[in-house]
Amino acid sequence: MARHILTVGPERSDGFQTIGEALAQARTGAVIRVRPGRYAENLVIRHRVTIVGEGEPGTVELCPRDGTAVTLMADAVMLSALTLRGRDKEAAVVDVPAGQAALDDCTVTGSGWTALLVRGKGSLAARGCRIANPGGAGLVDSSESESVVEDCTFENFGTSAVVLGETAGPLIRDCRIRGARANGVLASGEARGVVEGCDISGTDKPAIALEGHSSTRVLRCAVHHTSVGLLVTSMSRPEIEETSFESIAQSGIVISGGADPVLSGCVTRRTKTSGLLVLDRSRGTLEGCSFHGSTEAAVRVVEGSAPLLRDTVVSDCADPAGAVQLWDDSTAEFERLEVLDAAGVGVSVRTAANPLLRRARITGAGGHGVEFTDDGRGRLEHCEIESAGGCALSIDDDSDPEISDTVLSSAARSGLVVGERGRGTLRDCEIGDSADAGVGCGTARRSPWSGSGCTVRGRTASRCRAAAGPPSTPVRSAAVRVTASGSTVPSGSTSPGASYATTAVRDCARAGRASGSRSRC
Repeated sequence: MARHILTVGPERSDGFQTIGEALAQARTGAVIRVRPGRYAENLVIRHRVTIVGEGEPGTVELCPRDGTAVTLMADAVMLSALTLRGRDKEAAVVDVPAGQAALDDCTVTGSGWTALLVRGKGSLAARGCRIANPGGAGLVDSSESESVVEDCTFENFGTSAVVLGETAGPLIRDCRIRGARANGVLASGEARGVVEGCDISGTDKPAIALEGHSSTRVLRCAVHHTSVGLLVTSMSRPEIEETSFESIAQSGIVISGGADPVLSGCVTRRTKTSGLLVLDRSRGTLEGCSFHGSTEAAVRVVEGSAPLLRDTVVSDCADPAGAVQLWDDSTAEFERLEVLDAAGVGVSVRTAANPLLRRARITGAGGHGVEFTDDGRGRLEHCEIESAGGCALSIDDDSDPEISDTVLSSAARSGLVVGERGRGTLRDCEIGDSADAGVGCGTARRSPWSGSGCTVRGRTASRCRAAAGPPSTPVRSAAVRVTASGSTVPSGSTSPGASYATTAVRDCARAGRASGSRSRC
C-alpha cells in the first residue's frame, strides 16, 4: 500500500498551509513534506508520522511565538531537515515525555531552560543535528528509556550542554560539545549511560562533571581548552577510559567528595594547575594514566585521600615544590610510577602523608628526587632515583620513611641526606655516583635513622658525611657498606658515654666540626 504523503506550503492553494492542518488529516505512518517558510505553530503529535523539510538547509523553520514547538504524545515521530526554534524562556523547544522522537539533520535553537527535553518514558534518537541555547541547556534527559545522540554539534549554551539526571541512560557518541557557560556534560542523580568519542571544549565549568550517584561511562573523549577537564564527586564508581585533557585552565582531573572512580588510559597535557587533584578523602583507581606539562603538581593527593595508581607517567612538571605531591594525611599507593624531568622536586611527601611507592623511577628532577619533610611517612620499595639536581633522597623535619631495595644514583649533591630532625630506615639500598657526599646526615643526637645491608658506591663513596655536632657527638655504626678505594673511618668514631642516635653510618668519614653545619644539600 502506498504511503500517505501530504504537502505543506505557506502559500499553497492545493494543499495545506500549516503543518497542524496536515497532522489533523494524516494517517499513521504518513509523510508530511514541508516547503520552505516560517511556521509559527505548536505541534502536538499524537500518532506516528514523518515530517520532512524540503529545500535548502535552514529554509523550513518551525518557530512558535511561545510554548513548545514539538511535543510527542505518540509512539514515534521522525523529524528531518527542519529548523526548530523556541522563544519561550519557560519551555523546551522539543518535549518528549513518551515514545521516540527521531531527529535527523535538524537545527534546534532554544531560549529557555533547555532546548531538548526527554522525560518520563520518552527517548530521543538524534543524528547529525545542531543544538544551541544561549538561555539554558542543550539536552536534559531524565527518562528511564535509553536515547541515542550521535554525530551532533552542541554549541553556545547559557548553562550545561548535556544534562543527565535521575536514571537517564543515553548514548552520546561522536558529538562536538563547545561553548557552555557551565558544564559540557553533567551527570547527576542515578544517571547511567555512555559518553563516547566526543570532543568537548570551551566550558566555563568542568567539561565533564559526574555527581550524585551517577555511573556514567566516559570513553575515548577529547577535552580541551576548558576550565577543568573532569570533576568526579559521584558516590558510585563511574568509569573514564582513554580520554585526554589538554590545554586546561585549571586542573585536568579532580576527584573530590569521597568519590571512587575508575580511570584507565587517560592523559593530561598542558594544565595550568594540577594534572590530577585528589582531595576530600577521595579514592579512585587509575591505571595507565599519564600527566604531562603541568604548571603546578602533575599529581596532587591531599586531605586524607587514598587513590591507587598503577603504571603512571609524569613528565615536564614546572612546579618546584614537587611533580608528585603527597600531602595532608594522604595514603596514596603507586605501583610503577615514572617521574621524568621535573623542574623541582620529583616526589614530595609531607604533612603526615603515608604513601607507598613501589617500583617507582624518578629521573632528571631539578631538585631532590624524593623529599620527605614536615612529618612525612611512607615506604619506597624497589625504586630508582637518579640524576637529581639536588639530593636523590632527602629526609628532614620529623619525617620517618622506610626505604628498601632502592637505588639512589648520580645526584648532583648527596645521594642521601638526613636532616637534624629526620629519621628513617634504609634496607638493602644502593647509593652511588653522587657529586657531593654519598650519605649526609644531621647531628647524630637528633637524627636517629638506620641502614642495613646498604652499599655506597662510586667516586664519592669516600665522602660520606654527617653534619658536625659538638666534638663528642659520634656517628654510630650501621650496616652501610662503602665500596670505594680510600674510604676511612677516623679513630674515635664512637664515644663512650655520649648521647647519640640509635644507628647511623659505618665506614664513612665524618664532616667538619663547625657548629651548626650540615651536609651540603
